[in-house]
Amino acid sequence: MAKVKFTKDQIIDAAFEIACESGFEKLTIRNIAKHLGSSIAPIYVNFKDVDALKEAVISKSVEVNKQILAEQNSGDPFLDVGIASVLFAKRYPRLFDEIVIKNVNGYQGQSENEKRIISQMKKDPQLAQFSDESLRLLLLKMQAMQAGLSLLARKKIYKGLLDDATIIKILDDTGIDVLNGMLRKKEDFDIAIDKKR
Repeated sequence: MAKVKFTKDQIIDAAFEIACESGFEKLTIRNIAKHLGSSIAPIYVNFKDVDALKEAVISKSVEVNKQILAEQNSGDPFLDVGIASVLFAKRYPRLFDEIVIKNVNGYQGQSENEKRIISQMKKDPQLAQFSDESLRLLLLKMQAMQAGLSLLARKKIYKGLLDDATIIKILDDTGIDVLNGMLRKKEDFDIAIDKKR
């Protein structure tokens, strides 16, 4: 009987399924092999260890999040990022826990992802007037709110209340409030600078 060969992508997909269902603690080479109906050999051909496989699962999660982001079309790129993040948490709660809550170090592409989001933010005329540092602070404020909303969205008690439309409304309203607060502070700061001149 010929041995079945598995591609790297098939192995990552199996690992992704396990991580979605059971978290990273069940993400072992043996469990992946069992899931595939295979020996451990094909996995070690493609990955040096389980940590490399976890990184591949995180990378796939980032790609899944990008796909969810691509499906958003509110016309506000900053809002779309928030919507995609909360929807990811709602659809993939175990992965959200592993990547966002348990992973204190973040993932390898996190700083690049932040730069990409700030670049998107600069396309908005209201946000273009802010420095990168101010945009990063705005992003951090929104991430804090969105993380809390993500935690609520994945709880059964809130499933009826937090449908996708309500999540979008909460994110949009909060984003407007935070932005207006920052614009007022900037205006007050600019007025104070002008008075000193």
